[in-house]
Amino acid sequence: MNKSLLPKIRFKGFNGEWVLKQIKALGNIKIGKTPSTKNEKNWLNDVLWITIPDMTKKYLTNSKKKISLMASKKNPVVKEKSILFSCIGTIGNIGITTTITSFNQQINSISSIKDVVEYVYYLFQYNTEKIKSYSLTQTLPMINKNYFENIEIFVSLNYKEQNKIADFFTIIDKKIELVKEQLTLLAKQKQYYLNNMFTNEKSYPQIRFRGFINENNFQKVKLRTIATIWGGSTPSTKNKKLWLNEIPFITPNFITKNNSMLLNKYDRFITDKNFNFSNKNDILLTCRAPVGVVTINNLEKCWFSQGIKNIRTGKLINHKYLYYWLYNNKNVLITNSFGTTFLEISNKDLENIQIYITCSLQEQTKIAHFFSIIDRKIELVKEQLSLLVKQKQYYLNNMFI
Repeated sequence: MNKSLLPKIRFKGFNGEWVLKQIKALGNIKIGKTPSTKNEKNWLNDVLWITIPDMTKKYLTNSKKKISLMASKKNPVVKEKSILFSCIGTIGNIGITTTITSFNQQINSISSIKDVVEYVYYLFQYNTEKIKSYSLTQTLPMINKNYFENIEIFVSLNYKEQNKIADFFTIIDKKIELVKEQLTLLAKQKQYYLNNMFTNEKSYPQIRFRGFINENNFQKVKLRTIATIWGGSTPSTKNKKLWLNEIPFITPNFITKNNSMLLNKYDRFITDKNFNFSNKNDILLTCRAPVGVVTINNLEKCWFSQGIKNIRTGKLINHKYLYYWLYNNKNVLITNSFGTTFLEISNKDLENIQIYITCSLQEQTKIAHFFSIIDRKIELVKEQLSLLVKQKQYYLNNMFI
């Protein structure tokens, strides 16, 4: 028996070799179409009309736009339990239809599938990178129908094995969806408390800790009165001596990708020079491309590019409390920005931003601690989600060929 025709991980009781098939052997292949937008009668809410943004989940149950029964007679449609695969622009979005469905020209359908449909769905998930490799290299990546339907993939011929594999990955996907829902709920909870535990010029906080309810010790201050602010710079990339592995160097892109309250890592270094470094517990705020992404420096020290402002708090404010105020008031930062090619907030404009704070450091600390707990929960759930996604990919790589 040829081992190259066998998955590395397999359920007990299944021993046969997998077979190489062209995609067109799995079912009927169709390309979608867009009905004329000039005719309003084409766009009644009768039949789902799937575009790539609609393909976010395994089962396709809804679409932003729908077409009329009349238009569906002239447009390609498929019945339930068909597979849709995006082939133009974004390649590799996959979904299973749950009712009579139409779709646009960026999508290919596989209908009248004789194999277990959920198995074919995961078969396409595993083979997405292979299918992408057949795309034409141009401004808009695409795979034409002829290339797509002739791509060869390995398939199990045993329906019981197909069912076992489909059920196994369905369980993992359900776990992933539950964790995503948990993450969404935590994010909503955090935003609710942010909206209700900070004051503004219109009202005092709606939610406060015991012991502070009767205190109206709030004041409006300019940011420069409670913190020191300065910008960064980027050493010349032409001089390699300035880029030795000595001091972490942070960019706006890295802060945005890090997407976390604490900055614990970095991907670039510079040479240790006489910079006014960012120290641990300083706030780093992106001041251009984009404006308003914040993080707290958890490194001993680092330097940063001109797209970042460093904010060092004084004795009147808790640094985490200020972090959460900035996090929740990104719109204020953007409103005070300028620029045509891209928005940017200057040092002066940032310093003059007015914020409403509680004068009680004890209350600031309690609020900061409260949100830190929520953020820690969010980080733990993100880690759980990441592990599940990696687990799924591991099994895809080893239970398919």
